Amino acid sequence: MVGQVDVLISSSNLNMPACRAEYIEQSERTAFEEACTTATMQNVNDVLRPFFATWTTSLVGSDLEKLKSVSTEPRICALIEKLVI
Repeated sequence: MVGQVDVLISSSNLNMPACRAEYIEQSERTAFEEACTTATMQNVNDVLRPFFATWTTSLVGSDLEKLKSVSTEPRICALIEKLVI
């Protein structure tokens, strides 16, 4: 199940924080879940970058709250290359 829950990356032996599915648009969540299950410690940034490279926000309401929340996650912030307002 994907939604407000974390999607675990690959096998449990990867000592890594879970992916945050709540930051991903509903239309991309299936692909995101699949990417998370195939990511390894060596390629996790490359696998997840397409989902976070361009961050789009209206700076209003839930978009602003999501942006504030993601700003506290250094691993995700490192993947964001462009902010579109």
